Amino acid sequence: MPRLVELYLGQTPESRGFYHPYPFRRGILNALFTYMVLERRFSRGLLHLAPRAAVVLLVANRPGDRRPVGYCTVRFVHDADGPVKALFGSLVSADAQGMGVGGALLTGAIGVTRAHGLRYLTTTFLGSNRVSADWVRSRGFVITPTAPDLRRLGEPNFIGELDLWTQGPVASGSGPELVSVSTAR
Repeated sequence: MPRLVELYLGQTPESRGFYHPYPFRRGILNALFTYMVLERRFSRGLLHLAPRAAVVLLVANRPGDRRPVGYCTVRFVHDADGPVKALFGSLVSADAQGMGVGGALLTGAIGVTRAHGLRYLTTTFLGSNRVSADWVRSRGFVITPTAPDLRRLGEPNFIGELDLWTQGPVASGSGPELVSVSTAR
């Protein structure tokens, strides 16, 4: 877990703000990552009992190197008026951006979503995060506006949704396969 905490804390404040609109401190991060690792064996059962408590953590590493270069979380959300959906969020270290890490994590998140029998993979991002908007759109997500982010002074939020039943193959990136992605241990 310390390596994932360092990856998160090693971002620039601007990047950290895009990833999550409020900062996490080291103690909270350790608790969150520990929960995700311990909970992984129960995510399928929790999905049916308490979807919001279920989460899968995927970690990307370069071959032969245990230091993470990115990670993603796949949480499960259930709106009262619709089906359970997977919610994908990712972080890629600055030195690994543009190397296919995000695409590899997305491929892993799609696999998790399908393994849990779900149709929709979603992601959210701030309106000012043009890089994420372009990346999500290029992978086939349909983007729609959602409620403004109250923690960022009303900045617009967007949601990207990928229908895995009707969407064709998802573009995962153009770079060589430089990472391996696995559930956190």
